[in-house]
Amino acid sequence: MNGRSGVVGAGLVVVVMTIALLGATACTAKEYRPVEVGECLPDGVDVIGIREADPDRVPCSEEHRYEVYARTRVDLGAEWPGEEAVDVAADEACQDQLLAGAGIDRNHPPAGVQILRIQPTEQSWTDRSDRSVECLLSIEPSRRGRLAEGDTTRG
Repeated sequence: MNGRSGVVGAGLVVVVMTIALLGATACTAKEYRPVEVGECLPDGVDVIGIREADPDRVPCSEEHRYEVYARTRVDLGAEWPGEEAVDVAADEACQDQLLAGAGIDRNHPPAGVQILRIQPTEQSWTDRSDRSVECLLSIEPSRRGRLAEGDTTRG
């Protein structure tokens, strides 16, 4: 056996292992599970701009950065209406739910609180008829206890 066939053999093993790892990763991809009203998420989850497949959740009595205060829908027809139209509709839907879902006046949110939303993407709209919007409070600094329930315990 010459040195060249050993290199080719080693290269083949690397390629096969890479394909096997890619196949295993594809098989273990998490399916999206929406966050539910009343759930809290820790600092470090990626909820801004994307739908993380299954973000970490923590009891609201533990330190957290995000609180889910509402789930709603945007119904803008069967065809993708465009990102701007979805942005506007999702923002309006979350603002409409702010007082009922979190007890917060939209015109006077507490200091350090921002309204975030997780909304459909063009792909989820088209492929899965996704119209759901999850509305979250982003709280800085992180806290313990639900802001949406008026619990003033700080982390």
